[in-house]
Amino acid sequence: MPTVPVGGFLAALGTMLLLLGSPQQISSQTTTTLYEANFNVDSGSGTSLSGASPDAWSANAVGGMVAINGVAPDLDLRYTSPGTCNWSSAVIDISNATGMTVQVYGFKTGGNWSATLTASNCTVGGSAFQSIPSGGTVGSWSLDPINEFVTSTVISISLTSSNNKAFDIDDVIVTGTVTCTDADTDGICDD
Repeated sequence: MPTVPVGGFLAALGTMLLLLGSPQQISSQTTTTLYEANFNVDSGSGTSLSGASPDAWSANAVGGMVAINGVAPDLDLRYTSPGTCNWSSAVIDISNATGMTVQVYGFKTGGNWSATLTASNCTVGGSAFQSIPSGGTVGSWSLDPINEFVTSTVISISLTSSNNKAFDIDDVIVTGTVTCTDADTDGICDD
């Protein structure tokens, strides 16, 4: 039977006990929602509107827009003559996020529309902007900071329409993978 030197065994045992007894900061990564505007509880109309469902946003009309109808479950934009609406998210903290995506649902009721999505300090799908789908589908694109110093972004949607038409947007969502402390190693970030 092989023998183990007592000194080596005690040193290994001491190191193991020291590691078990000291608090450890374990890091974990999780994909999470960084921003969401789903318009589920927002209401109102006018040429300037804001909401928080669940995250803050604002919209302003320029030109012929009659009303921004924040009617749940989506944001319905109606025009009686050509005009533009600019929608913006609140500032979104992306300082600890990687692998980000942005998505939005778009649907138009006829007419000629220009519907684009941009993100400050970021490219969207590798470009400065992306066209929002208008056929009742969801567009989804990568969201990449322009450099390593970027810590926040604002999502902006610009809509321009012809007469007597409507455009709905819904579920403006930004997701990303964040690194966080997970002391109990359960795979869920500690808050």
